[in-house]
Amino acid sequence: MCVPANADRFESVGSVSVVDGDTLRLSTGDSVRLSGVNTPEMNYGQNRVREPFAVEATDFVERILAGQSIYIEVQGQDKYQRLIADVWFKDSSGWQMLSFEVLKAGFGFQIFESDSVYADCMHLAEQTARAKKLGVWSRLDYWLNQERGGFVLWRGAVQKLNRGKHYSWARISNNRVLRIPSEWVKSRLVSKKLSGEAIEIRGWAVHRKKTRYEPYMLPIKSPQQFQFN
Repeated sequence: MCVPANADRFESVGSVSVVDGDTLRLSTGDSVRLSGVNTPEMNYGQNRVREPFAVEATDFVERILAGQSIYIEVQGQDKYQRLIADVWFKDSSGWQMLSFEVLKAGFGFQIFESDSVYADCMHLAEQTARAKKLGVWSRLDYWLNQERGGFVLWRGAVQKLNRGKHYSWARISNNRVLRIPSEWVKSRLVSKKLSGEAIEIRGWAVHRKKTRYEPYMLPIKSPQQFQFN
């Protein structure tokens, strides 16, 4: 389980409504996206297809938070003006982290947007679900090596590395490339992963429709994406 680094920083928000497996809405109207986890998309709207286990992830969060007093530890804000936060609740065993519970149940993927003190414990939760092929890990084909925009999980070895002043570009296949801050490429951890060994990277791919380069680009947001693969 994840142990709070500093519970004094928690902010009580009372009850919340659940939008989907990784998004909550506060009574103030503010939206909160869970830090460190991405769950399948509900894709609300006409003629939009829900991703595998999107409904199950949403139902799971609704059940686990039912009747709980909720606390958040804000980490930042995303481009949609949602608060990015670690969400906590308390039961007879003590503090429980919602992202950890979602990962342990197999209803999401660990993500790395910035260095997190909870990355190790969340990684263990994901590995437990993965070993048991729970939830999304029973339908990995939907995300694995897909060439599309949106959340993906890519496996492969770097075929070619082009270094630039600000960004370096690591080709995974003819159609897929990683964009990595060049300063990170100098680190021992990242450079080792780019030396030809098999890697597994997840994140939000961008479909570059008009380009003479690889059409699918995945921006690397944190060195931890290489640490935990």
